[in-house]
Amino acid sequence: MVVGLTHRSSEHMSRRVVSFLCVLALANSVAATLILPILPELMVLMGAESTAAAARMGGFVVFAFVGMQIALAPAFGELADTIGRRPILIAALLLTAISHGFVVLTDNFATLVAARTIGGLGAATGIAVSSMIADIAPAQDRARLFGFIAAAGGAGATIGPAFGGLLGVFGAKAPFMFAALAQVVLLTAALTILPETLSSDNRRKVLISNFNPFVGFTSIVQTSPPSLFLVLVLGHLGFAAIPVLWPYFTGLQYGWGPGMVGVSLALAAAASILAQTLLLPLARRHVCDRLMVALTLTSGTGLMVVLGAVYSSSFALIALALIAAGGIGLSILMGLISSGVSSTDQGRLMGATSALSGTAGLIAPLAFPAVFAFAVERNISFTGMPFLVAAMVTGCAGAVSWSYWARKTRSEPID
Repeated sequence: MVVGLTHRSSEHMSRRVVSFLCVLALANSVAATLILPILPELMVLMGAESTAAAARMGGFVVFAFVGMQIALAPAFGELADTIGRRPILIAALLLTAISHGFVVLTDNFATLVAARTIGGLGAATGIAVSSMIADIAPAQDRARLFGFIAAAGGAGATIGPAFGGLLGVFGAKAPFMFAALAQVVLLTAALTILPETLSSDNRRKVLISNFNPFVGFTSIVQTSPPSLFLVLVLGHLGFAAIPVLWPYFTGLQYGWGPGMVGVSLALAAAASILAQTLLLPLARRHVCDRLMVALTLTSGTGLMVVLGAVYSSSFALIALALIAAGGIGLSILMGLISSGVSSTDQGRLMGATSALSGTAGLIAPLAFPAVFAFAVERNISFTGMPFLVAAMVTGCAGAVSWSYWARKTRSEPID
């Protein structure tokens, strides 16, 4: 319920908040993904002399972004539970705008890394958005609303890469300039429209000890089976191979430029939207959530193998779209985890899960580009090798989720 309103007014405001958060997720996703198609060109601008070098440098830039996210996500989650969701969201939008602005102004790789490190602080946007959804939605509706937010983000991810490919015609920094302006617009809108959703009764006292990320992990893990968090980490790690490798892999393997990379990523995002809005509600009527998680991770494993072993641009596009659609399993998993946590701990949960998924995002930009560069520099024709490594990771996530589903099925009726 939105703070300070009657029940009827609160329901109306809750719909407004959800609508705005969906718009925010859409616009934020556009700003985040429109830079993907031009990363190889940006790395060349920063001094990369080969595809392998560009992949390594690009991976390090992503590593800096995610590293800051991991370091401070639990702290942001704690702050969201103590001072409220709105201040965290406002601060995150401001920091993201500053980050994009610095990228526009620099031609130095070290400054670029510093700018993206600041941008990692903006990842608190996701924590605030997820916590707000948890505030205003009953437990049984959270998976559906998390799906709406994911679909809105998917819509932005559809528009962003295609638009970024078009903006790339005007230079590798043009998408960052647009992203900076978009963040300023979002910041202004949030200041004007967005209310606080966390009531004073549900706020925790500020304890410095709670800003230790391990406090959040240990207390939250006690509320849900540890295997679910393991599936979350492994699932995010496996799927993270796509965004960190796609521009470099397709550029080398198929000769794609920013335009085609943008179109292909837009296709994947469109598939994700269709899955979130059409497949997810239909599937949940007939298949329990735990089983859906296991099925989507298993199918993702097989598709990663296809992507890595079959060097056909048509097969690559089909596999990419289906892998993106399979991302609904992670949305369902978040709903399962969130339903076991009280309203007073939702910010801590989002901070902990953001850091856990961020850990996967921290490993991916170093590991997968390193495998790719190894193959390229040694003239190994098997450049899809990192996708097979990703398949092994998602396969492990699938195995753990099947084990969890089997245990729960034996102990209680299927949902």
